[in-house]
Amino acid sequence: MSVKPDLLVIGCDPVGFEIAFAAAGLGARVVLVEQDCPPDPARRARLGAVGVTLVAARGQMADRRHFVAEDKRWAPRWIVLANGANRPEPGIPTGQGPVTLVLGDGAEACAEALAASEAGRRVVLASPGPFLSQFHRDHVEWLLLHMGARGISVIEECGLPLARTEGEERMRFAGGQSLAVAEIGPVINCLPRIARLDGLEIGRVAGSPLTPDRGLRLGRSRLFMVGEALGEADGVPPPRNQIGLVLGQALFGKRDRADPALDLRQVPTRPGLAEFGLTPDRLGEKERNRHRLLRATRHPGGPENKAALLVVTDRRSRVVGASAYGQRAPELMVPLLLLARQGLPVTALAGLGLSVEGEDDLLAQIARQPLVDLLKSPAAKRLMRLRRLFG
Repeated sequence: MSVKPDLLVIGCDPVGFEIAFAAAGLGARVVLVEQDCPPDPARRARLGAVGVTLVAARGQMADRRHFVAEDKRWAPRWIVLANGANRPEPGIPTGQGPVTLVLGDGAEACAEALAASEAGRRVVLASPGPFLSQFHRDHVEWLLLHMGARGISVIEECGLPLARTEGEERMRFAGGQSLAVAEIGPVINCLPRIARLDGLEIGRVAGSPLTPDRGLRLGRSRLFMVGEALGEADGVPPPRNQIGLVLGQALFGKRDRADPALDLRQVPTRPGLAEFGLTPDRLGEKERNRHRLLRATRHPGGPENKAALLVVTDRRSRVVGASAYGQRAPELMVPLLLLARQGLPVTALAGLGLSVEGEDDLLAQIARQPLVDLLKSPAAKRLMRLRRLFG
């Protein structure tokens, strides 16, 4: 006999837990399958208080509609995959050498490398793929120069580490680079997480690749993927937004209408990177003719304090994307995001009254640039010539 709850949550990822708690509080019938990570007593008490059914067992999908755990068969309206994620094991033992080895190619690896450098360690960052590939490449290059000045060696596109054979004195990477084993000290693993879905048979029943859409749905199935299982997929909403997305669809049938292009991407270091929407790296050949690029830079006190702002607008000067590099890159995005969400032109920056201490001149440069470009246009030059001729 099948039990038919409104929502079945697999795993105790923090986002999955909050979804289960909130859904039950709204009157839904919720079952939470603990798998191999039971909630702590305090969370268990919260779930019990709102009527969530806890199942301490492992199970798997029987088909697109049913989940089987021990002797029970569940037929929920919706299933939420919240079983967390694991990082791939690099197979490098921690040593006693002077070098901190950071593995990864994203924002977390960058932050860990800079933190280790500030602690006085020599740092090697091994990036299996292109380093910070989702960010504007010019700004990434400036960040790499800053990291190099701090003594951080970045090995890009080196692939994953290979197991060291007996007698070898160097740890080799798949891309051909190597590092002396005697120099390796602490190893910080920032490799992208892989969803813990082994044994659930999700791929067999989802009918699509395990990549969620903007609404966190796996294809046309009734499965959502949330929390750490999402990893660092580009365009996926942050955890704080995932609860509302799932509850809106599962309980109220409402799809997310937000523009995924306006999600903020950032490397929260100082200096750091921040982006949203379209950047030159994301513009196709056809789109380049329909957009304008506005640039502003400053170099106060040397290259380590360099700041840059690049804004992409449409032909009406409305903001559709931006990329920033500097000590306060995320703060520079705030007024620009406001303009983009309201569909306002970049010249409206002058009326917002918002500024970033020490870098507000970048916003002022960007706000003036459309007017400067207009004055330099052929039409404006012809008008000035006519004015001189006829007084």
